[in-house]
Amino acid sequence: KIFCLGSSKSGVQTLETVFKALPNDFKPCRESCGSSNKFWFDASRSKDAEAFAQNRVFLGSGQTADFEWLDKHFDTSRYVMNQRRLKEYILSRYDEVKDNRLRAGCIGEGTTKDCKKGKDSDGKQTYMVDNSEGTVRSWVKEVADSEKKIKEYFAATPERKARFVAVDVVHGRQED
Repeated sequence: KIFCLGSSKSGVQTLETVFKALPNDFKPCRESCGSSNKFWFDASRSKDAEAFAQNRVFLGSGQTADFEWLDKHFDTSRYVMNQRRLKEYILSRYDEVKDNRLRAGCIGEGTTKDCKKGKDSDGKQTYMVDNSEGTVRSWVKEVADSEKKIKEYFAATPERKARFVAVDVVHGRQED
């Protein structure tokens, strides 16, 4: 199994396309998987091993997964920290929220106080509508803290380090 531990907006669609193109049917799961349609990162936190039975690759919002449980339960798996430059990530996320707000008839920037719900690119309701300055700052901290925690965990032993790679999917850089 391969677990991609980067956040959405960090090359997830590109990775999904790559895994679908590879031989031997990697069966990528992008966020929700299998017949239960359960989010894989939620399944890791609830320690639901069955949610991982039908797929070989798991991507999207991986920074929220319980990677320690995944590592212990799937001890031969590989881990990819898919990343992109922080400024690009924040701008992409900001623009997505702005678009959600505009599609719902709200102004482009604000909080949930002035726009309760937005509409995503599929026209579905979303609560992802807060792109205020304070929220953007929290995104920066969230990404930095998450990446640091994941990298420290996988660097702790030679065996873990051998099964982990951090890569900028957008620009092609690999980190040691």
